[in-house]
Amino acid sequence: MSEEIKLESDIKIVDINLPVDYPGNAKRHSAKQIQVLKRLIKDNGFNVPLLLDKDNVIITGHGRRIAMKELGSTQITVIYKTELTELQKKKYRLGDNAVADIAVYDDSLLVEEYKKILEDTDMKDLVESTGISEQNILNTMEANELGSNDDAETVDKLGHLQITCPFCKKSFKKTEALK
Repeated sequence: MSEEIKLESDIKIVDINLPVDYPGNAKRHSAKQIQVLKRLIKDNGFNVPLLLDKDNVIITGHGRRIAMKELGSTQITVIYKTELTELQKKKYRLGDNAVADIAVYDDSLLVEEYKKILEDTDMKDLVESTGISEQNILNTMEANELGSNDDAETVDKLGHLQITCPFCKKSFKKTEALK
């Protein structure tokens, strides 16, 4: 029998100046990141409360708080995590920031999502609302198109681009084909 995971339901609204920055916060928030956070909050609302300890020190949410302040908010939603030990808080801070870095995208699904979004908006809006660079979006879309062109180009198990001759149907590594 597995241990039951506690779901948080006690969200509070507090003065935006009440939360205290954690002085050991290793995450640095670039101007670009804050701009994207502000855009996401403006477009979708503030949906991820800050996590605070019993002394109002921020466990997670430093960047979101900066964005809300820059948007002129005087209040912010928080969840108090008073039961966490100092070690748990430190690990939570690092893990919460690092977990997105280890995620992997399914590029074909990502490209489909880009295409659906671009049906309703333009590239500038997509870049500004996600923080993903136009070059990154275009590179992902192009790579996906190359990978899906089974007649001419494929990628082998080692990640080498293979070109198939349309006449003899023989496959070549791209470097071999260019010699």
